[in-house]
Amino acid sequence: MALDRSATFLIADVFNVAGKGIVAVGTVNSGVISLGMLGNVGGIRVKVLKIEMFHSDKLSLIEKGQRCGLLLEGLTKKEDIRKGQLINFE
Repeated sequence: MALDRSATFLIADVFNVAGKGIVAVGTVNSGVISLGMLGNVGGIRVKVLKIEMFHSDKLSLIEKGQRCGLLLEGLTKKEDIRKGQLINFE
């Protein structure tokens, strides 16, 4: 039986963190998201560089139902993504 490695993340807000990059804040709708995962949002390819959750140390993965911030590589400006979009991970 093959493991389903897909996941979705619903964006609730987007921030541009100086010196870091674009952070999408939201909830994992399905699956598990881990560091280095590749995804697609609005036709843009993104990679998870960092996962942060309020009152938590560095995380390497986040599961369905949890809220977090994802530092994403592949976005050039905050306006590349917006609230309400889904990031689809493979």
